[in-house]
Amino acid sequence: MYYSDSALPLSSENAVALRFLAQYFGVRELFTCVNDFVQKDLTFDNSHVYLMEAEIYQDERILYHSTKICAENFQAIGGKLAATLPAHLFQKVVCSPFLSCESKALSLCVAHLCETQPDEVDSDLLLALTDFRSVVLTSTILSSIC
Repeated sequence: MYYSDSALPLSSENAVALRFLAQYFGVRELFTCVNDFVQKDLTFDNSHVYLMEAEIYQDERILYHSTKICAENFQAIGGKLAATLPAHLFQKVVCSPFLSCESKALSLCVAHLCETQPDEVDSDLLLALTDFRSVVLTSTILSSIC
């Protein structure tokens, strides 16, 4: 097999890279093992790690799922996302149709992004993050559910 000594040391930090290698070299057992791990491991606590790794390895499936989890749990983890994600990935989460948060929480996280990554924030990014239509649409969806 691909790792004969003992159990493969999988983590949130190396799973996407190992999934990429398994696909690239056609190692089906490794791919299956990593997928099983990711399905159990990917939560809102570590979704930002998977999001950054998925972008590096251009893994669209994990990118989609990690973005969705970040957006759905934005109310709880938005501050961490603003502090850890590159600005363009933070924008991807905020502009996701799955975004779920109150306007005040979003504003605080955007302000935190501006404080922690001032060199990455420009007028285009601010416009995208504060687009009135996106905020109204998210609020409308939330109010119709509640």
